[in-house]
Amino acid sequence: MEENAGSSVGAAAAMSQDEYGVIEAKDNVEGPEELSEDSASSVHLAIEESSNRTPTLPSLYLPRVPYVDKALITYSEDNLLGEGTFGKVYRGSFHGTPAAVKRIVCGQQGMEDSDIQHEINVSLRLSHPNIVRLMAVARTDSCFYLAAEYIHGATLNQVLHADSCVVKLEEDDASFISLDLSMAVEYIHAQRIIHQDIKPANVMVHQQSKRAVLTDWGMANVR
Repeated sequence: MEENAGSSVGAAAAMSQDEYGVIEAKDNVEGPEELSEDSASSVHLAIEESSNRTPTLPSLYLPRVPYVDKALITYSEDNLLGEGTFGKVYRGSFHGTPAAVKRIVCGQQGMEDSDIQHEINVSLRLSHPNIVRLMAVARTDSCFYLAAEYIHGATLNQVLHADSCVVKLEEDDASFISLDLSMAVEYIHAQRIIHQDIKPANVMVHQQSKRAVLTDWGMANVR
């Protein structure tokens, strides 16, 4: 089973990875203009057509970063979960809610604050069941702290290779994990985002539902 799971899930993780402009609305100081009959028809048609499309975020959309006081994000270095592209991830909490806390030391490996901000902005613009959700960010003089939802489970790498793992795959689980990853990749590509680092270590698998969640956006590229 493990060999089949590895080949099936590995195929999904090896998929090749291939934004709308922002239109700023300006207030009309002279009041609203009356629409001609033809213009009104065009507007109604455009609204009807847009309602049938899958909504996507604009390419230049930079959501407000949820910066919070560092005291609200807690963790213990004894609870190391793993290492991301630019930092270590610990089990902790945000405002009492279980969280995976990524600590990024400023200036390490020649990394600039803008690199960290890039990861934050990419994470914030994504909302999908198979993509980890960023909840809050804290900043000190020396570190950034990113608090993401805590996935009770294990990385796909641990599931496939660890002798003892809390997640046990059953016969059909590999197919569902592959489907989860495919849907996550399809979603981010629709947002003109390329992950660039999809691998078993960057996929979390829920212990109970076996739902796969894509993590770590440190190397993501926005087209």
